Amino acid sequence: MCKERINFVLEKYHGKKVVVISGTVKFEASELAHIPTRFPATTADKLNFISRETSDQLMHLVLRLDGQVDFERLQEAFRLSILSEPILLSQFVYRSLRPYFRREAVDESTGVSHFIESTRVEEELERFIVRPADPCLDPLVQMLLVRHKGDVICVKINHVVMDAIAARDFGYLLAETYSMLERDSAYRPPINLSGDRGTRPLTSQFKLKERLGLMRGFAKGGPLGLDKKSGWTFPYHARGTGGRRMVSRTISPKVGEIREFAKEHDSTINDVVLASFCRAMFSIIKPDKGAPIPFQVQVSLRSYLPEGRTTALTNLLSAVYPMVEWEDNAGFNDTLQLVKSRMDALKQEKGAMRTFYTYNILLKYLPFSICRRVYHRMTERGYEGKVLSPLLSNIGVIQPERLVFGRTSTKHASITTPIAFPGEVTLGFSSFSDRMTFTIGFCEDGTDEKHVIELLDLIEQDLKAACGTL
Repeated sequence: MCKERINFVLEKYHGKKVVVISGTVKFEASELAHIPTRFPATTADKLNFISRETSDQLMHLVLRLDGQVDFERLQEAFRLSILSEPILLSQFVYRSLRPYFRREAVDESTGVSHFIESTRVEEELERFIVRPADPCLDPLVQMLLVRHKGDVICVKINHVVMDAIAARDFGYLLAETYSMLERDSAYRPPINLSGDRGTRPLTSQFKLKERLGLMRGFAKGGPLGLDKKSGWTFPYHARGTGGRRMVSRTISPKVGEIREFAKEHDSTINDVVLASFCRAMFSIIKPDKGAPIPFQVQVSLRSYLPEGRTTALTNLLSAVYPMVEWEDNAGFNDTLQLVKSRMDALKQEKGAMRTFYTYNILLKYLPFSICRRVYHRMTERGYEGKVLSPLLSNIGVIQPERLVFGRTSTKHASITTPIAFPGEVTLGFSSFSDRMTFTIGFCEDGTDEKHVIELLDLIEQDLKAACGTL
């Protein structure tokens, strides 16, 4: 059923041989017979495609296992997982009016998996994470298995086709499929042909009057606050996008400790992390006292759906832009209360839905080429005025019990956010087994690593102090 091209490559690193096996996954005509050759691009897909101007728009699910898996079975689970969510068989097709996803003729190349046996696990992992992938040319999902004692699985996922929550769900699907194959080698997961990736399930939750109300008022000042001239761009010395790096850090305060602190202050974990992010940014960029800085906070819109989940892997994120002022004598609790008040107000007025409806109208009814030019113009204005919003992405909880591969468990998991290009900064965090992991991707050609490390240091110090773990 499955045809694969396997290439064996021996590479040398400092005198040590590293075995690299890569396979291109292929499918038979009979498997593709009932699968469409075209899939519509949602407004969020389109926005993430044009956002490749400011980041690489790639996410990575990193799973560190407590043992070893069977690579051939993992490859088959990967192949079947792609097949069960058929949009992953495709590539993005740019059209000036209406872009879409298209899969090629039968027996096509749709996924790439790699096996590396090496003692240099972290180096191999980062090499894979920073490797670019074009949604118009490359597979939308790729997989790497690095073996040294315990295995590390890394799945590269293009943000153009799904967001981080969907990437987590793909990991659950991969683990479940592997486990089922271990019990029954003939297992085939159902192919999801009825799932809805579009916006209709979301928009149908609101009456017309509510929709019109949500569309009003979002454009005041613009989401980036481009009328300001205070200078809050993350430090950069050039706009080069080479030397891509990813820094991940699992912090010492436990999730339960942060949650308890948040509860004591009538706030959320997201509020607490955002407050520490704001304070770290203030310390690094030192804006004018009292200057309102627009932070961008990503929000999943799944909470508006009846069961809080989508019926297919998709992008369903929006954003709010809380304005937070810097006061040099403010303590952590002062900043937290300010952040909480801003976020509470945005929740009350459904700020994330306002953003969603604005972009939905623009990207749905205007030619895609025009939207792309508008986004480029906004980005250039952001660089000229030094007003690029720092972005926070709360990926949420990754469940250990859903990442079991047969008899092999996952001892740690995290999801990396896209690598931001110079001037931008994206802080992502996820939780697994009471531990919180932060990730920041950057480009050494334009951004100094010392600023990235300083940002993470300041955030961790604030969270330690707040939770009493210093």
